[in-house]
Amino acid sequence: MKKIFLGFMAAFMMFVSGCGNSANYERNTEQGRIERVQFADMQEKMANGDSFVMAFSQENCSHCIAFREEVLPEYIVDHGFTFYEVLLDIQEDMEPLYQFVIDHPNPDRFLSSDMDSESIYTPTFYFVEDGEVKDIWIGEITYEQFDEYIVKYQLDKVAEE
Repeated sequence: MKKIFLGFMAAFMMFVSGCGNSANYERNTEQGRIERVQFADMQEKMANGDSFVMAFSQENCSHCIAFREEVLPEYIVDHGFTFYEVLLDIQEDMEPLYQFVIDHPNPDRFLSSDMDSESIYTPTFYFVEDGEVKDIWIGEITYEQFDEYIVKYQLDKVAEE
């Protein structure tokens, strides 16, 4: 009985370790980049069918600052991808952003009763795959949670030559 139990536990541990956050692709371990961009640049990337992560943020947003100062600098050291920051404070035209949020409503799981699914909140992370928004995250995000999305959409995948 003890051997069966130990065998079961070993199989379970192998299953759990296989379901963790290990990537099934070769990850780029070069230093990543942070780019502050106009939203029009992101619309162009989407029209081109690109895959990327962008975040709507503001200079004085406490959660944006926490991500910018505590998570991102450590993360990009060895994750070769570009993080696009759509800083609302410097946008030339906000109307396309409002329309974008209407077209890609905020997920209910992040909204309290006083929040609207079609309003812009910061930070909001958009995970785009092949030009389509696949996931949205609003608010604080940890290093581990951010990494799960990067792996899920293989945003740090070594470019094929």
